[in-house]
Amino acid sequence: MNLKQFFRFVEIQTKVASQFPLILGSLFCVYQYGRFDWLAFGLFFTALLSLDMFTTGLNNLFDARRNRYQFENKRDYHNVLLRDDLPFKWAEMILLVLLVIVLITGLGLVFQTDLIVLALGMISFGIALIYSYGPVPINHTPFGEILSGFTMGGLITFLAVYIHTHHLGWVGLQGDYLQLNLREILRIGLVGMPLILSTANIMLANNMSDLHEDRQNGRFTLPHYIGLDHSKRLFSFNYLLIYLVITILVITQVLPWTCLIV
Repeated sequence: MNLKQFFRFVEIQTKVASQFPLILGSLFCVYQYGRFDWLAFGLFFTALLSLDMFTTGLNNLFDARRNRYQFENKRDYHNVLLRDDLPFKWAEMILLVLLVIVLITGLGLVFQTDLIVLALGMISFGIALIYSYGPVPINHTPFGEILSGFTMGGLITFLAVYIHTHHLGWVGLQGDYLQLNLREILRIGLVGMPLILSTANIMLANNMSDLHEDRQNGRFTLPHYIGLDHSKRLFSFNYLLIYLVITILVITQVLPWTCLIV
């Protein structure tokens, strides 16, 4: 497997969706709290990118195993493993390496921060697995947009802020109790809302374009249940809601006015 095939296997062009919340969450942290931890950022960036590539690669590997005899001509396949007739063992080795990188950088981030990051990281990893793996993977159901939006848009944004500000104490353990600063958590949740909706829209657009192929492969996503017309309306409504939330956050001075330009 050469570099070009590897990039197609992990669909490198889609990785902006996971890195965008990390970058914007970190920039918000600089704007709101005046803090930035380069080491924590680097560890989180590497762990997040590796986990995203692992999830996509795992999904493509399972799809290749299910659909390897669907077409007689290899050029009819979209999956690079089938199109280029690549050994599945190579894909498994790459996934193992990515998983090791996730574990090493993830544990490094925990040592750099605290156990809250470990707990949220385990939740993220669990969601990544059930998204592509299991009797009924989440990406085969109408809940893919919701779960990917919550995880990539919301949870990553929260972690992106928390890794820089964990020592401020607005989330932590107080004896046997979890201590929460609900005001700060709500603020970060609102900042993450545009990213939650935009991530969900990315998945929705992808599922709309792949509707026919997904049905053939046994994937019954949200557009299958609500139809293309309602999916397009939902897509437009989400973007209107994004602009509304950003405007409110700028008016309340949670975000700088320059966000309106972007």
